Amino acid sequence: MRRAWLLLVLGTLAACSFPQRGLPRDGGADLSSEDGGPTSCAAASTYVYVIDQDRMLSSFHPDTLTFEDVGPIICPAQLGATPFSMGVDRHARAWVVYSSGELFLVDVTNASCTATSFMADQDGFATFGMGFVSDAAGSNSETLFIAGDSGPSESNLGAIDQTSLLVSHVAVIDGAAELTGTGAGALWAFFPDGMRIAQLDKKLGTAETSLELATLPPLPEAWAMAFWGGDFWLFYEAVGDSSSSVYHVKPDGTTSVAVANTGHVIVGAGVSTCAPLVIQ
Repeated sequence: MRRAWLLLVLGTLAACSFPQRGLPRDGGADLSSEDGGPTSCAAASTYVYVIDQDRMLSSFHPDTLTFEDVGPIICPAQLGATPFSMGVDRHARAWVVYSSGELFLVDVTNASCTATSFMADQDGFATFGMGFVSDAAGSNSETLFIAGDSGPSESNLGAIDQTSLLVSHVAVIDGAAELTGTGAGALWAFFPDGMRIAQLDKKLGTAETSLELATLPPLPEAWAMAFWGGDFWLFYEAVGDSSSSVYHVKPDGTTSVAVANTGHVIVGAGVSTCAPLVIQ
């Protein structure tokens, strides 16, 4: 995600028409699993993936602290629109929302992009942070949660139905947030203005646990977050930084720089519910 004031110019772009809800565009993505139900993990779904402002999709390996570029995504988005946030499902598909509110599916193995029939600005969710969360610990069933700004001090928490692509409102949460989830069924949010990570109740949006990140540089410019191996991985650029750095946040809130100046301005990160919860 990036600061909204960098995206205001997009509001002047001409709106395009969208197809009927729930139906892929011609040649669009098939959002159902092969058997119509929950699926097991795809081979590539255990990694962290990031997208930068220049549309480069990369995998990030927290165990080795290395990035590997997959390739630039070329999505049929509105003129001037850029990636805004991203989530990754158990099929190893990245769900990428653009600054225009358009939603695309990207194959994380080759960066190929497919349009969807998602209708932008549903229920006031113009742009949003996003993350997949298992419906229960160890379940193959998962929900795509989203968080969109609704004011200077709060966000709307919602969910996208993966078949109909309709948005449902869940709750109001305190502050603008980026989301990540786990295979244990936990929904986590990073609040850049409050410099904290909180576990959210998936029905009420209330904070159940909160980690203060006092050592992060002030004035956030671009940020994304993923949970992997029992820890949080924060991709964060402050005003004046040349690119995003990777911060390793432990469950007690201890924060350290894992990778300084990645060379990318990272605006989205996604990790599926297949990612490891603990590293042996």
